[in-house]
Amino acid sequence: MATRERLEQALRNAHNAGDTAAASRFSAAIRAGEYDDAPQAPQEQPQKEAVYSDVPIFNESTNPSYSNPVPQQGIAAQAIGAGEAGLAALTGATGGTLGMIGGSVYGIGKSIADNTFGTPAGAKQAGDIAAKSAGALTYAPRTQSGQEITQAVGNIAEQFAGATPLTQELGLAAKQLKMAAPIAKQAIASEAELLSPKMSKSKLDVIERIRAGSTENELAPYELKVSDPKLKNADGQLPPEAFRVVSDDAAKAALKQGWEDGTVQSIKNFDDRTARIARAMIDVSEKGKKDDTFKANNRPISELGDAISSQIAHIKRVNREAGANIDKQANLLKNEAVDVSAPVSNFLSKIENDIGVSITQTSEGVRIKFKGSDIEGSTPEFKAAQQVIKNLATRMSDTQNPSAYDVHRLKKYIDSQVSYGAPIGGMKGSVQRVIKGLRSELDGLLDEKYPAYREANDTYRQTKVAIDSMQDLVGKKVDLYGDGAAQSTGKLMRRVLSNAQSAERVKAAALELDNVAVTYGAEGAGDITALVKFADTIDRKFGIAAETSLAGEMEKVAQRGASGSAPGLGEAIYGGSKYLYNKATGVNDQKSYESIRKLLNKQISKKIKEASEK
Repeated sequence: MATRERLEQALRNAHNAGDTAAASRFSAAIRAGEYDDAPQAPQEQPQKEAVYSDVPIFNESTNPSYSNPVPQQGIAAQAIGAGEAGLAALTGATGGTLGMIGGSVYGIGKSIADNTFGTPAGAKQAGDIAAKSAGALTYAPRTQSGQEITQAVGNIAEQFAGATPLTQELGLAAKQLKMAAPIAKQAIASEAELLSPKMSKSKLDVIERIRAGSTENELAPYELKVSDPKLKNADGQLPPEAFRVVSDDAAKAALKQGWEDGTVQSIKNFDDRTARIARAMIDVSEKGKKDDTFKANNRPISELGDAISSQIAHIKRVNREAGANIDKQANLLKNEAVDVSAPVSNFLSKIENDIGVSITQTSEGVRIKFKGSDIEGSTPEFKAAQQVIKNLATRMSDTQNPSAYDVHRLKKYIDSQVSYGAPIGGMKGSVQRVIKGLRSELDGLLDEKYPAYREANDTYRQTKVAIDSMQDLVGKKVDLYGDGAAQSTGKLMRRVLSNAQSAERVKAAALELDNVAVTYGAEGAGDITALVKFADTIDRKFGIAAETSLAGEMEKVAQRGASGSAPGLGEAIYGGSKYLYNKATGVNDQKSYESIRKLLNKQISKKIKEASEK
């Protein structure tokens, strides 16, 4: 039985909220002496083990409680704190504006309870209660939780001073709450059926999807265990009936800590390398939470950048070795005669037909005619193009009866002229295409006749293309081998998930780089798209306005208001409520880090075991 003090406080609370029926009941109880003389120690309520769904089942009572218990710990204390903060708002503890808003919240909630929400009567009721709240006496929260929550609400209350009526956003939230109970019951029933030993068609479908590596979010809380290892099909493989769906405790622990089911399910499909890079991202984020200087210079995405930078460094070494090997093989071809008439004839034909430049061999040497060509004239661009053609024609004319080694040297000369020579402006494309065509034919001639040369040449070509593609994307000013390479590369990888036009190019270049790196002995960079998503998730979850900080939740809304995106009271209430739920159920940064790290470790161990069994 309640004490007199608690009944008197409940009477004041009911009166301030405008609930005359409840106030009358409390007043009658006091007059009749229906209370204990001595305060009772709070009784601790037993907690049931949570079932995944984490959707609370609400008790929709039409009679709100106005009791004000003594300070407690745990979930009850959080609930009391929330109630006290609400009363403080209702009675104008942080000013008339917040009192009016608090009254609106209560009034709309009351209209929902008595089924007048959305009607003129409901709107009038909400307005009347809001008006009463704005001028009511101040109620000071007694518990630490109540004081903390009221302070945070007070700090942001003025953001809503000019807010328009809140019926739409608060009404939507209320409707969602009313829908939660049947959804939760259905989720619990579905999980019980899924985890039962009894096999069904729908359960077989779930088993097949998990075995196939499905990334569907709804599969996140579950995994498979072999229930009958002796059951085999005609191919000697375990059929779906040999498995049983069980609860994935590591996944559920992560889900409880607020990790999204899509993230959890994605992790459960990571390969070993992807999981290890993801774990490194978590380590960086956790360290950054404790060290602002470290955080300023290190981001989770940089771990992917590190992996890619390591691949680039490895590919560069392979490229240099391949270049040296090409020269080594070419030196063995000095006495090897080759017929280059076909490539040279094709070049002369194309340079004349495509560009309009005439090249002829006379007794006095090579003669080049630019008059009437596409690059006739004395502009800097045309003069540069003319010089490149002159250099190349003279080089070929001076080399009589070329050996395979001479052809190799001509290839290198073309590279220096086309890739690093003077810019040739508007004619660059057409002139380069013709000159590179000559180089390609000469290269094919050597590759066809000399396999060892071809092998070294292929390695050089593949590694160079992979590096050049990445360099083009990060920009020529970025040193791919410098100290800031990881940050630059990691930043570039974020484009994979963006709407930027270069997104597909970035993804293609990264995949090509990864393929080349693995081909030549480097470690893979993992699932790049999945890692970029994971890094973004980490930043959202553990950023400046972390979701486990009440002030952070309120700050998010304030920042959106400052940026021109009008914040909503429903959004602020959601953030505060989420904070309360997290704090009451043990959700915090440390446990979030621990839970996701355990899930990643589990995936790494799983993949190592699978690899050892192959």
